[in-house]
This record gives sequence, structure tokens and C-alpha cells, in this order.
Amino acid sequence: MISLPHLMRGWSLGALAILVLLTGCTASRNLSRGIGHMRQNDLNDAIQAFTRAAEADPAFAEPYYHRGNAWALKKQYKQAIADFSRAIECDGKYVEAYLSRGAALIESGQHQEAMNDLSRVIEFDPDHAKAYVLRGLLYRKQGQAKEAMADFTRAIESGSGKEYQGYLYRGILYKEQGEADRALSDIARVLAINPKEAGAYIQRAEIRLSLKQYDQAIEDCRTALSIFPMISEAYRIRADAQVGKEDYDLALWDYSQAIDLDPQNAALYAKRGEVWRILGNSMPACKDFEQSCRLRDCGQADFRAWMDQYCR
Repeated sequence: MISLPHLMRGWSLGALAILVLLTGCTASRNLSRGIGHMRQNDLNDAIQAFTRAAEADPAFAEPYYHRGNAWALKKQYKQAIADFSRAIECDGKYVEAYLSRGAALIESGQHQEAMNDLSRVIEFDPDHAKAYVLRGLLYRKQGQAKEAMADFTRAIESGSGKEYQGYLYRGILYKEQGEADRALSDIARVLAINPKEAGAYIQRAEIRLSLKQYDQAIEDCRTALSIFPMISEAYRIRADAQVGKEDYDLALWDYSQAIDLDPQNAALYAKRGEVWRILGNSMPACKDFEQSCRLRDCGQADFRAWMDQYCR
């Protein structure tokens, strides 16, 4: 096979310039096609187009970056990380490639490497809200609440338009630390910025549930489900609130909806079984408790003694 450099020997400077231009056009054209496929969620076609773009111009960082994002959407993080690394090799200051590689490293469990990438993004752009949020989530995962709180606050202070994510995760952290008032304040800020953030309603509902504000918790779950009807947690929290109000029939319906969406969640069967037990319906209670036990070891569960007596 004759190599391209061999073919180019003896070509005029003008001919070489035309070849370079055509190569660049081919890369850009395939890059645009790949981005179009990405927008339509045609990930395999997108990967093929980005591959052709990279082959046309191996020093062009963009195809590797976008192909990495396509691999990440397919949850093939090893390939994604490799492509983000190639993009960074082409452009050592490619901030978004560092950010995306950091996110992929988190997903693949390489936390220290992810921390390094996210810190590099922040070095390049000290107001990069998303990098602070991701690094804060990583600190939270590692049990470093103080550092996580600082990063979420920096995301809020960035003024980049992404600060609502900082409020959301700082609010969750306050919730986990038992600071309900601060958590509610931050989540209210999230909803003032983005009233369609279903996750914020879920978080606020859980806080209100813990405060025994059952009606408010139910209302927040209703709003979340009106935005996105497939949230198992919304049905679970609403069912817990219905139990708090002793509206057991409504609780049964909500637990059943949650189970339909998350059928491998042992705790949901245990909760529904408990409602059946309260209502004196032993047969469905036994079925739910037994299913909960099949999904997890429940030798020490509160309902174990009851099962031994009534579930034969």
C-alpha cells in the first residue's frame, strides 16, 4: 500500500495546500454529521462519523471529544476516557475534555484521577460551576463534607447560570447533616431559578416528610410527578406521607406504583407489607415480606417474628 507522504512527494505547494484544505473539509463535514446524529440520539452512527473525522485529521481534537461523549452516553467509559485523553493530547487546554474525562473517571470508579481532572478544569477556569459541582459530589462520595460544601458554594458564587445545581447539592448536603432550614432555603433558591427541577421537589418532599409536614410533602411529590411521571422516589415519599396521615389505601396505591417502577427495591415491598399488616390483611402482607426477603437478607427485619407466626 502506497502511503500518503509517498504520494505527496514532488507535489507543488499549491497542490499540498488544496489537499490540506480538502482533508480539513472532510473532517469538519464528518464532525457536523456526527453532531447531528448525536442530537437524534443515533450514537452508533455518530461514533462512525466522528471516527471518519478523526481519520481525516488526526490532530483535530473535536472528533475525539465528541466521540468520547457518545461512548459515555453508551456507558462505555473505557473508550470514552481514551477519546477524551486523545482530545487533550491534541489540545492541552481543552477544558471541556478534562471535565468530561473527569465525569467518566468518576463513573468508572477512578476517583483520584477524576479529582485531578476536575481540579485542572478549575485551574483553567476558576468560575467553572459544573467542575465545582462534580468535584463537590466526589468529595461528598468520599465523606469529605466540608470540602463538598465549599465546592457547592463556589459553584453558587460563580454566577455562570449553573448556580442552581450548587444550591441543589448544597441543600442535599444540609439535609444529610440535619440542617432542615438551610436545606429548605437552598432548595427554594433552586426552584426560583428552575421551577421545573423535579429533583428539587423530591428533596424538599423528603425534608418535609421528616418534619411531619405530610400535606406539603404530598404536594411536592405531586408536582414532581407532573413534571416527570416515572419517579419511583416520588411515589415512595408520598406513600410514606400517606402512612403518616393514616391514609392507608392511598399509601398502598403509591407503594404499588413505586414497585412497578423499581421492582428490585426490597424496602418498597417491606413498606407495602407493613401497610397490609396494619390493615389486618395477612396474605398480601406475607407475600410482600417474602418478596422483600428474596431480594435481601432480612433475618433481622422487624417483621421477621410476625412472619414466623402468620406466614406459613
